[in-house]
Amino acid sequence: MHHVEPHAPNRSPDAGYRHLAVRVIEQAFRDLSGTVGSRADQESARTFLAGSWMLYRWCEIAHVNAEWTIARAGQIGRGLQIADEPAWRKSTS
Repeated sequence: MHHVEPHAPNRSPDAGYRHLAVRVIEQAFRDLSGTVGSRADQESARTFLAGSWMLYRWCEIAHVNAEWTIARAGQIGRGLQIADEPAWRKSTS
């Protein structure tokens, strides 16, 4: 378990919010990959990373480009869909 320390006097509370926002986005990408969470977590992450209003808010707080995040999630999601398809359904083109 991580040790939680109070904010140092020279640390802005905004830095804590930014850190939280980055962690939320990172968790969504982990959930999307399906390596840790359930199928429900994966679908929830897919919806979130597709451009939900909350994604835009978390990206704003994290100082991350939401459009880039959506595009990257789309690339990962497409790759996962292809990997999950049975071999006979994969296109050969």
